[in-house]
Amino acid sequence: MSVDDSNQEEGKIRVIPVHGPESDEGEENQNLPHNPELNKAMEDALASLERYEKKRIAKQKGAGDDLGQQERESLKTRIKELHFKLLEKEKELEEKTKEVEQFKDTTARRQADLENYKKRVQKEKADQFNYGNEDIAREFLDVLDNLERALTHGAADPQGLLQGIELTRRNMEQTFQKFSIEPIKALGKKFDPNIHQAIAQIPSPDHEPGTVIHEQQRGFMLKDRLLRPSLVIVAGAPENKGAD
Repeated sequence: MSVDDSNQEEGKIRVIPVHGPESDEGEENQNLPHNPELNKAMEDALASLERYEKKRIAKQKGAGDDLGQQERESLKTRIKELHFKLLEKEKELEEKTKEVEQFKDTTARRQADLENYKKRVQKEKADQFNYGNEDIAREFLDVLDNLERALTHGAADPQGLLQGIELTRRNMEQTFQKFSIEPIKALGKKFDPNIHQAIAQIPSPDHEPGTVIHEQQRGFMLKDRLLRPSLVIVAGAPENKGAD
C-alpha cells in the first residue's frame, strides 16, 4: 500500500494497492479472508499514513522533520510482512484442504471395501446354508448305489444279498468317519444319561446294577456333540427270593 503524493487535497489521503514484495506490478488482491489481526494492522497503517500526511504538510510549512519518511518506510515494511503472512496462511489452508480431500477419498474407499466384504460374507453364509451338506450327500450316493446293486442281485442269490447289505453298512460307517460321526459304545458300559436313553430296566444277577445289557438302537456323536442317544436296556438289582 502506498500514498499518491501528486494532486492531493491538503489533509486527505488516497490509498492505492501495493503488490508483492518483489514487484510493484500485478493484479489487486481481492476477497481476502477476514482476519482480526490483519484488519487491526491495516487500521494502524491507515492511521500512520494520516499522521505522515500531517507531518509532511507541516514540514512543507517549515515545521516538519525527517520522521515522516522513517514512519513511511516502517509502514511499508509492516505491510509487506503482513502480506507474506497472508500468503503463508493461504498456503497452509491449501495443504489442509488437500489433506481433508485425501481423508474423504480414503474413507469412501474403505466404506466401499466394507460393503463388498459384508456382501461377500452374506453370500458365503447363504451358500453354506443351501449347500453345506453337498459333500456328505455326494458320499451317500455311493452307499445308495451299493444298496441298489445288492437288492438287484439279491433275489437270485440270497447269500449275495446279505453280503451286499453288509458291504453297504461298512461303506456307510466309513462315510460317517469321514465326517467325524462316531457310534456311541453302550453295551456293557455304565449307564450315562448324557448319551444313553433307558427304555427298560431288567433285574440281572449277572450284571452290576446300572450296566447297559442290551442296545436297542445305536446312538451317534458328531465330534463332541450328541446326534442322538443310544436306546438301551439297563440291568437292575436281582429280585430277592422269599424264604420257604
